[in-house]
Amino acid sequence: MFLKEAEEEISRIKSEERKALSLVKEVTEYFHGDAAKEEAHPLRIFMIVRDFLSILDNVCKDVGKLQEQATVGAGRSFRVSVNASLPVLSRYNIRHDRSSDEDSMSS
Repeated sequence: MFLKEAEEEISRIKSEERKALSLVKEVTEYFHGDAAKEEAHPLRIFMIVRDFLSILDNVCKDVGKLQEQATVGAGRSFRVSVNASLPVLSRYNIRHDRSSDEDSMSS
């Protein structure tokens, strides 16, 4: 009984292995070109994908750092002094000097 079940299980696993290797071959052909060159190393595509993802991760981290530096640098370059004239406010005849507003409210 055990041998019969084991034979069936081994046949099923071998069938799934062939199917998986066929799919790996298709992926290799799609992304890497000629799969005939890769016959000796059919799973090499996974190393290529791993290396690609590692490089992509490093690039994403570098871009993130550059964006952080640009944001911090941009914030510093747009500082406005307290006494600076604000053209947007003067355009709408709004005063930006608080001491004048307080004086007019108290009168």
